[in-house]
Amino acid sequence: MDRVLTELKPLFDSLDELPAPFTAQESAAINRYLRLAAQQLTEFAAGLGHDDDEGVRPEQPKARSRR
Repeated sequence: MDRVLTELKPLFDSLDELPAPFTAQESAAINRYLRLAAQQLTEFAAGLGHDDDEGVRPEQPKARSRR
């Protein structure tokens, strides 16, 4: 985990700097948009019929071969 975080640190640092040029009003609009988008993605994922907490669909039964 430490290695992954170390590798991703430059990305996280650059992402932290992104909001600097935005006004408070712009930041609020962006924040609202991202929260609504995350909500939509969460609701969509919940509707996919996953049976576990890891987001993996249960294995589908194999189709019977016709002989």
